[in-house]
This record gives sequence, structure tokens and C-alpha cells, in this order.
Amino acid sequence: QNGYEITNSRKVEKTSVTVKKTWDDSDNHEGFRPENITIELYANGTKIKEHQLTGTGNEWTYTFDNLDKYAEGKEIEYTINEVAVDKYTTTQNGYEITNSRKVEKVNVTVKKVWDDSDNQDGIRPDSIDVKLSNGTVVTLNEDNEWTYTIEDLDKYADGKEIEYTWTEENMPEGYELSDTTVNGYVTTLTNRHETAKIDLQVTKVWDDANNESGKRPSTITIVLLANSKYYDEVTLSEEVDWKHTFNNLPKFDNGEIIEYTLEEVDIPEGYVSACEGDMETGFIMHNFLGQGDHTPDNPYNNPQTGDNIVIYLISLLISMIGFIISKRYLNKYDC
Repeated sequence: QNGYEITNSRKVEKTSVTVKKTWDDSDNHEGFRPENITIELYANGTKIKEHQLTGTGNEWTYTFDNLDKYAEGKEIEYTINEVAVDKYTTTQNGYEITNSRKVEKVNVTVKKVWDDSDNQDGIRPDSIDVKLSNGTVVTLNEDNEWTYTIEDLDKYADGKEIEYTWTEENMPEGYELSDTTVNGYVTTLTNRHETAKIDLQVTKVWDDANNESGKRPSTITIVLLANSKYYDEVTLSEEVDWKHTFNNLPKFDNGEIIEYTLEEVDIPEGYVSACEGDMETGFIMHNFLGQGDHTPDNPYNNPQTGDNIVIYLISLLISMIGFIISKRYLNKYDC
């Protein structure tokens, strides 16, 4: 007061708001933590400021200072809000904000598929080693059904999803990696082996004086057996020159060479069947027509004189001996 002059004074009170940010993300193990976050300051529900908060470690702080404490005779209510942080869950208690993230884990599986006709050639290894891109080596075999799963691996690193890949340590001899299929976290590696094949030729030979008797059939059926079991069959005729080649036959069965044999179905009446050859050179199947199985075209042209009769009998004897020898010789071979 100065005489009749009275002055009422009040210094505007100020306040401050300190924000505490806590990161609960295993020390940013996955690399998703941003370099900064945005904190908004509200006075009685009205946004008045914002700040780009940054820091080091797992606790960041910032203080909004020089804030009016009162307005319109009442204490101002200050609140804060964090702009949402991607891939984090946010909880808030007053001016304390916690951003949480649980480290995501995955299971990674590798499968081995063999494209080798069920190990027909018998060269498939008992086991193989495959390596994951993180350096882990596992062994695949029949005991684990050629499948292995590595559990509890990190899903992310440096803010990106980890791409897990598998490689085969030593490719088995005779095989190639023909396909790699990735379905999520399951990788299928296919090893292909071109199985050994052979071609087997069969030729039918008729020893019947060029079908003089007319008994030769127009067709015959030859059955192919693999290790004494039916495998295939073919019909031969004059149209195909009484020949056929069984192509691309498997050479092995479970690592053992398959023995292919041939059988003639319904040998023609009056004929004797015999075979020669092997799987490498092919088989020749002979059909012999026995002596006396036909009537000469002109029976009256038989020899009449004593000399001619002797010559005829000698020729007949030589022919019969030759037939018997050839029959015994060829019967030693089994197609």
C-alpha cells in the first residue's frame, strides 16, 4: 500500500511433468525398438506440446518444465500420451510408460525326400548331415524318418524376420539336389538319382523249313519275368519281324541285379522251344518243328530206286542227328 494505493501481487506458479519411458523387450533383442518415440502433453485434455523422446539403455526420461500450474483459478491437470509404437504393447501409469515385447520364437524343420525309385539301385546312404544357416548341423536317417526339427529359434533379428535355410553337407555320390521347397518354416530337400536301366531284345527264330507245314502261328506271346515274377509281355508277329526290345528296364532291385527271363506262352503244337543268349546280348528264342510233322507236297516224288532210297535214308539220318544235336545244345540255355 502506498497511501491510498494498494497493489495485490501474485507470482505465476510453474510446474513440470517428468516422463519416464521403460523398454521391456529383452534389451532390444529383435531390433524393433525405434530410435525415438513421440510423447504428447495435454493440459485439461487439450494438447499443448509434444516431444521426440530418445535415450540409451532401457529407461528414457524427459521433463516438460515451465508449465503453468493454474488456469481459471484451478490447478491444471496435465496428462501425457505416447504415439503408438509398432510391434509393442504399451501400458501407462501416470507419467510412466512401459513398452513391452515378448521375443517371438519359431520351430524350423528340415525333411529329406529321396527320388530314387525306393532305393532301387541300393546306393542311398544310411544317413546325411544337413546344416542350418545359423551353423547348427543335424543328422537325418531312417530312425528319425529323414526329418528333424530345431525348436525355440528367434523369429526376428535387426527388425527383420530371419530367413532360415538348409544346405546338405556332402551330396551322396550319384545323387543331385533336384528340388528345395520351403513352406513356412518347413524345408524339403529332394535328392534325385537316375536309376540304372537296360534294354532287352528278344528275337523269335522259326526252324520249320520256312513254314512248309503251314503250322506256324501268325503271332506268339512272350512274357518277360523279373526275378521269376511277371513284369511285362509282348506279342510278336511277322509284321515286327518277330523282334521286340523291352526298353528302360530297371537294372537293380534294392541294389541287386535283376534277373530277367523270358517265357513263351502256348508253344505251337508240334514245335519245340529252345533259347540262347543273355541279358546283355539279348535272347534268341528258337521254335523247332519236329520231323514227320508234315506231309510232302508231292508224296509220289519219293525215291523209287534202290540207290536213291539209300541216299534218301542217309540224308534223313543226317537231318535227324542234326536236329537232335541242335535241340540238346539249345536246351542248355534258359531264357
